[in-house]
Amino acid sequence: MPLVTIARKISIAVLLGALCALAIGLYVVLSFMDDFGACQLTILSSIASPSGRKKLVTFSRECNATVPLNTQMSIMSSPRSFSPEQSPPFFVALQGPRITAGWVSEDLVEVAVPAEGAIVRRDTSVGNVRIEYR
Repeated sequence: MPLVTIARKISIAVLLGALCALAIGLYVVLSFMDDFGACQLTILSSIASPSGRKKLVTFSRECNATVPLNTQMSIMSSPRSFSPEQSPPFFVALQGPRITAGWVSEDLVEVAVPAEGAIVRRDTSVGNVRIEYR
């Protein structure tokens, strides 16, 4: 086999190896960047309504340094698994204050909010459920 053919095969093999290494490196960097901004959802409590058809879900969301410590609440239909995208929060407080809440009746939820903690969302109803704060 001529020396030129061997050198060409070696060059092609080195080029393919370099392209594979570049592709793997790019995949690792993009995977890391994708996970860097990912949020972790922690369900703090889930309380069924008197009929059991709805749930009052208290949760927090942690997104690395991009989202401060927080406490959020949503109302959802019971048979589903919880998703804040499907059941958006009606209450959001920063600095993670200790919130207590419960069902008074099928269409009324009572939420006790301490003075500390910045409230950024405080809706008074979710569908046909009224929310009362004290």
